[in-house]
Amino acid sequence: MGTTARAVYRLPGGINSITFAALASAWACCPQEVQANTLPQPGRDAGSRMPHAAHVWLVPAGRTSRSSDPKLAGLLIQLLTAPAAVLLDAASFLASAAFIGRIRRREPPPPPARAGGGMRREIAEGLRYVLGHRLLRWTAATTATSNLFGAMTAAILVLYLVRHFGMSPGLIGLVMTVGNAGWLLGATGNARLSRRLGTGRTTVGGIVLCGLGALLVPAAPAGGPVPWLVAAEFLLSLGSTTYNIGQLRVRQAITPPSLHGRMNATMRFMVWGTLPLGSAIGGALGQAIGLRPTLWIAAVAGLLPVAPALASRIWSVRSVEEAVARFLPAPEPVQPEAPGPTPLAAGSHVS
Repeated sequence: MGTTARAVYRLPGGINSITFAALASAWACCPQEVQANTLPQPGRDAGSRMPHAAHVWLVPAGRTSRSSDPKLAGLLIQLLTAPAAVLLDAASFLASAAFIGRIRRREPPPPPARAGGGMRREIAEGLRYVLGHRLLRWTAATTATSNLFGAMTAAILVLYLVRHFGMSPGLIGLVMTVGNAGWLLGATGNARLSRRLGTGRTTVGGIVLCGLGALLVPAAPAGGPVPWLVAAEFLLSLGSTTYNIGQLRVRQAITPPSLHGRMNATMRFMVWGTLPLGSAIGGALGQAIGLRPTLWIAAVAGLLPVAPALASRIWSVRSVEEAVARFLPAPEPVQPEAPGPTPLAAGSHVS
């Protein structure tokens, strides 16, 4: 394997690792940047407005960039050539760093390190909190299974569109970019829909829309696939935005601020860990039984995430304030220091 080929394989892994850490930090910092005193507390209604506004635009912005990049890439490569498209992508990272650098709010100092701490202990605390929380563990299962079957589709989708429909890279990019406009409706209509149906039902409805959208891809007829594919992408972008805004608002609110970083890193690890597995399964099945049968399997299985979403009982939550009252753990009491020359470590963390 040549030097260029090795770089092509290694660079995406390094970029994804850095992106994982950056996103986990971003979700942990978001409540601080929109002022921690506005986070919803039991019996307080006014506090949900600012975090809701932040999540409404932060979620679809990230989701749209991740989902539209592969499709937009085809259009850019056709218009600008591949090297120019890669340079444009690199410039987008520099622009992101510049925007982050403009954040001027002073971050509060971290709590003092405890004896016997370290990365392993913090990873264990994050896992214990997520897996031990009756709402978060089912939310992780919902997102992880949805990502698993979504990755199966994504691994072979472009190949299927080219081989089965004869679509050009530019047409694929255009179709998916137009359909991806569903995020705008999901973002702007989320607050009104949550007030009408409740936060929980709106969130579960989002994951249902994702499953329905995936079914339209293999169902698209050879004679006129474009409307079907646009509708599929529209439902997927609408559903994923609606679901992610709801589940993120709830999970941030029901987690103590001291655990935001560990909770988000754990959730990211669990829900993104299924992506490479789904890609491998999709590629292997596509080669073994064909592209369209694999898309049907992934689409039908894509309805399974509804089961853990219902098991989490998030559908019964009317508002974020209610979720806080029902699911936010009570803080552990601080144990007094033992007499003697060796005091116990001060403070405690929810686990």
